[in-house]
Amino acid sequence: MRIIKKGLLVLTLSSILMAMQCDKKEIVETHTIELPNLVKIEKNTTKFLVGDYIIINTSIPNKLTTNDGENIYITDSFGANTEDHFVSYEVKLYKFSDKGQILESNIEDVKIIDGDAVFFDNYPKLFLKNYYKTNIDSLVSKIGIKLSEPGTYFLKGIYSNNKNKKQNVFITSLTEPDLEQVTIFTSIVNTGSEGFYKFTVE
Repeated sequence: MRIIKKGLLVLTLSSILMAMQCDKKEIVETHTIELPNLVKIEKNTTKFLVGDYIIINTSIPNKLTTNDGENIYITDSFGANTEDHFVSYEVKLYKFSDKGQILESNIEDVKIIDGDAVFFDNYPKLFLKNYYKTNIDSLVSKIGIKLSEPGTYFLKGIYSNNKNKKQNVFITSLTEPDLEQVTIFTSIVNTGSEGFYKFTVE
């Protein structure tokens, strides 16, 4: 398990992912799935104390049915070294300001329980990696974000172009060899219509 922290952010995570694809084989097939509630906050907790971690649980079944009715296995897009590959997504942390504005809130510390994560100093996004577990035939991660200040917060996915605004978590399998790509639109359990998971820190 690894955490990567950088003080300077030159490229966005999306740009980094795109750059990683330049020398890889061309994607020949894309599978699209809409499946809500794959991301869950542990115990659906909405009240925390300063110093607590909000734990993000993700469990993605390996076998899925696409929007076209085709049954697929995510690991089929991984090639031979299944355990080295992952599916990933990003979330962003927000906080209510004293003036009632919703502002981005920087992520300062992360606890990895399962899977992996990447975050940057003075940046509100968290990049989560979900690895395959053969015993449950699913791709999972369990990541905690440390809550350092009191206030009212929101957690949401970063994808905003889906017609269903609640399903703003965009999971993708952009990993070698990328002969197939799986994209999943999902949501965080117990979010409002706009896809925000609201919680307070005291």
